[in-house]
Amino acid sequence: MMQQLGSIYNQLNLPEDEFSRLQEISLMLARQKNEASIKSVYGTLKSPDFSLKNMKGETVTLSALKNKIVVLDFWATWCAPCKATFPAMQDLVNKYANDPDVVFLFIDTWENDLSEKKEKEIAVYMQENKYSFNVLFDVHNKTVKDYKVEGIPRKFVIGKNGNLIYAAENRGIVATDEDIVKDMSAVIEDEKKTAMNPANNNTQLPDPVFLNPKTKQ
Repeated sequence: MMQQLGSIYNQLNLPEDEFSRLQEISLMLARQKNEASIKSVYGTLKSPDFSLKNMKGETVTLSALKNKIVVLDFWATWCAPCKATFPAMQDLVNKYANDPDVVFLFIDTWENDLSEKKEKEIAVYMQENKYSFNVLFDVHNKTVKDYKVEGIPRKFVIGKNGNLIYAAENRGIVATDEDIVKDMSAVIEDEKKTAMNPANNNTQLPDPVFLNPKTKQ
């Protein structure tokens, strides 16, 4: 919508600073709405910590990824919609492959069998499909429960201060690759512009921004 509005401003030769201000307000309102939605579900913006093993047997701990933007993708081997989003997710991984501040974690969960054999099969699947994913194994389904996931695929983005800034629900509908890339990229890029405040791990909602301060609308 903002892209269309920007085109209209250009066509009518309207002031750029006016559009920039409108865009700034729109982004602020979107952040407020998003944070309010997350807090209504989790009661906080703080992301639940976890320590899980990956395919290399390494332990990955969320709280150790300080000052990083972390993307979580909950999935399972039996979940066809999860796998359908993998090509788009690989595009994102490729896009930020050389960015040390962005980390992608693919959490395999809700498996009936996560034996060593199963884990090897997953590694082979990733290799055959040329997915360079850092897959973590939620063996006891604790992490998926902590994140209150009720259906997969389910994707989250965690900001540099450890707060949840994106919690997408597919609601049974698989978004197009283009939609996924655009949405996730926009969230990541917006967060990269945010200054890191080490003392701010419990971000409060900013004061509401109104288009018309007098009427508060």
